[in-house]
Amino acid sequence: MRDLIHVYLDGNQWCAIYPMYSDLMDCKAVEFSPKNIIYNEHLGRSRDYGMRAAVEKLRENNPDIQTSFYTEHWD
Repeated sequence: MRDLIHVYLDGNQWCAIYPMYSDLMDCKAVEFSPKNIIYNEHLGRSRDYGMRAAVEKLRENNPDIQTSFYTEHWD
């Protein structure tokens, strides 16, 4: 199995950590992004963009990490 970016919600912050199953002490990269819930009046629903923002930040700050990400939470 290849290494993945693990994305999870920690309180009101999204955490993107690489590689999957690592913790803050031994990970290669980690980034946080606050929940970013935007209500779309046209569609009549809300969406949280914070999860993708955390992944984008991790990839921008670590260009060698371009793998997929995994999360158990979908909006």
